[in-house]
Amino acid sequence: MGRPLLVTAALALWALAVIQPAVGAVRTWSLTRSPAAITAGARSAVTLVVTDTGGSGGSSQLGCLTVAIPSGFGVSSASVIAAPAGKTWAASVAGAGPATVTVRAASDKARLVGGSRRESVTFRVVVTGRSPGAFAWTGTAFADRGCGRSLGGSQRLTVTVTAAATPRPTAKPTPRPTPKPTPKPTPRPTPAPTPAPKPSPALTAEPAASLGPSTAPALPPPASPVPPTSRPTAPATPRLTPSPTPTAATPAVPLTPGGPPPDEFVVAGSGPALGEISIGLGDLGPLVSLEWLVPAAVLAVPGLLLVAAVAAQVVGGIVWVPVSRRVLGGRRGRAGGSPPRHGAAAR
Repeated sequence: MGRPLLVTAALALWALAVIQPAVGAVRTWSLTRSPAAITAGARSAVTLVVTDTGGSGGSSQLGCLTVAIPSGFGVSSASVIAAPAGKTWAASVAGAGPATVTVRAASDKARLVGGSRRESVTFRVVVTGRSPGAFAWTGTAFADRGCGRSLGGSQRLTVTVTAAATPRPTAKPTPRPTPKPTPKPTPRPTPAPTPAPKPSPALTAEPAASLGPSTAPALPPPASPVPPTSRPTAPATPRLTPSPTPTAATPAVPLTPGGPPPDEFVVAGSGPALGEISIGLGDLGPLVSLEWLVPAAVLAVPGLLLVAAVAAQVVGGIVWVPVSRRVLGGRRGRAGGSPPRHGAAAR
């Protein structure tokens, strides 16, 4: 009988050893997060709240909490933003990703109390999602401040990282075509005015004047072709040419029938279309008077000079004869005395 009792006692002790941890493993706290999703590549603040949901006894008080954050996040900082009145809590971060965030009471009296009071601590973790996906954050609560005695297991929170929204490309405005500048018209050169053709004077072939009488009749001048003109030519007004009066010095030149006047001379043409040009002194205008002024001046001036020279010699002779007689008579009287007058010598 003793042996079965020993076996029964051993089984009872084993059952107590197995059941006691199972009863103690009942979780007496809760953990929440907000927001549940963040954008990849952007820094986001995740707010967590831990609450003591156990009894008010000392064994169920919460003094420490750890949150394990996987490598899908980069942890920048953690801070406590709310705690029960009169109680102080602090937060710290170990690692950058994966990282562990630890929140603990500053003293044993600052531990959270459950029961009807259900005290809680709110803290914030700033993270950056590295890649899109769903990731589990694992929280573990402890009764002591040193995070050594667990309060009934752990809790997992899912945090989703979403891809950043691809911004819709802004449509570029359609460039308006730049109008081509209108080329300035090249100014046309102004053509030089064509001078109007001037009418050529009709050249009349005339025979040269002869100095002696001619028994043969003069031939009429050949008709010269009249060049075409672009505009009508006014008929030339005939002018009277004065003929010089024959003098002794200028013999009269007999006129040849059909020949030019004596005050005109003929210039022979040099081309087949040209005849002879007849030019008279009447066409020279004011130069006609020079025909007589020049010979008169050439003859009159030397004559006047000659008359003046003869007159000067006559006046000099008249003055010189009495003066020379006086001079000579005076010299004789001084040499031999006064010559006797003719009357005295006779006596």
